[in-house]
Amino acid sequence: MPLWRLRDLPPEKRDEAAKPLLLQFREQLSDILSARQLERFDQIVLQAQGISGILRIETASRLRLSTTQIGTIRRALTAMNRRIATSQRTDPGA
Repeated sequence: MPLWRLRDLPPEKRDEAAKPLLLQFREQLSDILSARQLERFDQIVLQAQGISGILRIETASRLRLSTTQIGTIRRALTAMNRRIATSQRTDPGA
């Protein structure tokens, strides 16, 4: 199943269904790209995910974030997203 077909699924289902496809793609990339290119590719993917990408398992592990740090970051992101949503509701033209 192509990834684009997963776009309308809820995040939990989408992520689970995408795992095997992304793993296969990742294996193919490792055969095509050099180690340095693959590292740069990972950096670009992380950048595209935005600030919430820091909470992805691979990133949090690489940064050696503690459970406490992950929880604090998650709460900060949730609060920020709520403020943004509230701001957009009160001033939709902004």
